[in-house]
Amino acid sequence: MNIINKGLLKAAMAPLGFYQRLGADPAQVYMILHTKLTLDDRTHNAMQQMRRKQNDKPATMATLGTMLYSAVLGLLYLGVFAIGAEGITRYTFYFSMFLVMLCSLLIADFTSVLLDVRDNYIILTRPVNDRTFLLARLLHILIHLTKLVLPMSLPGLVYTGIKYNWPSAALFLVVVVLLTLFSIFVINAVYLAAMRLVSPRKFQAIVSYMQIILTVVVYASYQLVPRMMVNMGETRFRMGEHWYALLVPSFWFGALTRIFQGYVTPYEIAGAIMGIVLPIVAIWIVVRYMAGVFIRNLTLSYATQENAPAQEKLIVQKKGLSETFSKLLSPKGFQKAGFLFAWRLSGRSRDFRMKVLPSIGYFVVFLGYAVYRTISRDESVAYPLKPSHAAIFLYMTTFTLLLAVTQMSYSDQWKASWVFYARPLQKPGAFILGAFKALTTKFYLLLAVPYCVLAIILLGPAAIPNLLFGLFNALLIAATMTRFAGMQLPFANPTKTNVSVSKFFRALALYGLAGLMGGFHYLISGFTLLLILCSLLALAALWLVLHSIANLGWNNVEQQEV
Repeated sequence: MNIINKGLLKAAMAPLGFYQRLGADPAQVYMILHTKLTLDDRTHNAMQQMRRKQNDKPATMATLGTMLYSAVLGLLYLGVFAIGAEGITRYTFYFSMFLVMLCSLLIADFTSVLLDVRDNYIILTRPVNDRTFLLARLLHILIHLTKLVLPMSLPGLVYTGIKYNWPSAALFLVVVVLLTLFSIFVINAVYLAAMRLVSPRKFQAIVSYMQIILTVVVYASYQLVPRMMVNMGETRFRMGEHWYALLVPSFWFGALTRIFQGYVTPYEIAGAIMGIVLPIVAIWIVVRYMAGVFIRNLTLSYATQENAPAQEKLIVQKKGLSETFSKLLSPKGFQKAGFLFAWRLSGRSRDFRMKVLPSIGYFVVFLGYAVYRTISRDESVAYPLKPSHAAIFLYMTTFTLLLAVTQMSYSDQWKASWVFYARPLQKPGAFILGAFKALTTKFYLLLAVPYCVLAIILLGPAAIPNLLFGLFNALLIAATMTRFAGMQLPFANPTKTNVSVSKFFRALALYGLAGLMGGFHYLISGFTLLLILCSLLALAALWLVLHSIANLGWNNVEQQEV
């Protein structure tokens, strides 16, 4: 256990006499907390899971990483103090970012704290009373909150003390506590609403998508906040002069922080009162009503899932997109099996989703920002779009395709691949080709084909040669990556496998080849006949590479001992 967890544990265990009067056993509370904090140090938090690499070592100091990440976020929030003409506008935007990010992180991280009740199997079988168990869980949540909120608020605290005065800095700490209480109310409301609709296990899957959205939102904020600062500075917007500001929770906390900073408007006074009263009322609602209902629903839900008798269900086979596309793109046999296997498992694998889906969000944000800049600066007049520009989108989305193809080989449950070796495939290459076609269709063609249709409508038939060459180039790059960067069965290799030097340089060379092909396309983008000829050559090369993959045997495929 690191020094920070030791200090927080000592602080949490300071009121021993109070815990005894509550009916809890301090020694057992200490032991449970010590174990939970030790496990926290060995568990990647929500954002660290998004950046895990294939050769990551097990987490040993995850707490310090969490606090450092929170501190960096707090520093980024300081950029909003350049917005607007007055302090209330700046503090409103600051607390908006603080509240949204805190709620997002807590929802993602608390899934493992609140919804994971596996510790019940160990603790509840021991002589531990319910008050000891509940107190240990509440103190664990309090310590987790402290590790997130304290470093995140520290840069704002220092800024407030230096910019204004230290009484305002002291009040800033009180405001952060009130904001945290309000965020707990929001989180409990989200949990209760979710548990009425889905089971805890399904909610954990939903949370993984929320983590992906969180990552995309952070990236979008890097792109949009600087632009927003410029616009707000030009308009000299004043938040405290508008009545509808009272409908924004972050305005309440910003107004309360402003009490010792000079003149405040009547709206700010009303907002400050709301910032004191409403969080207290909200936490009272949580303690009085929500917490009991939440714990009861959580316990009953897990008990129902574990004790429910097995029932025979009539399974009705529904034809979805996977079945439809498999008939169109893959012949029957091993190739079709690989197609369906990769399509379905790519949607069920949490690790795969966390690594691939954010790239789609990054591209959407980047594309939206580029369109916004073009419209706002009227660049469409100075630099009108031409048919030769149509393929840019296809090359940009190739990054998502290459990421999906690269991650196709890895899984946290890779030992389940023993079935491939227990009943050996006659042609493992055909199975891999089917998986490649599935991921190409799911993560590239479903985006690229509608775009091509839209580009032809907007730019006319003259864009078709560039679109075809760009499309065939992207598919050829991905197929070449699959063939020469290491042939592996889909989802059959451990995620933490160390990448060999030779494989790294092969992948690097293929990425360089992709850049060269894109540059070559740019040079010939104005020559229609040459584009048609190169498209036919790229299509022929693609067919040869796919045919080569399909005919590979076991001696060409990397195998794992399971």
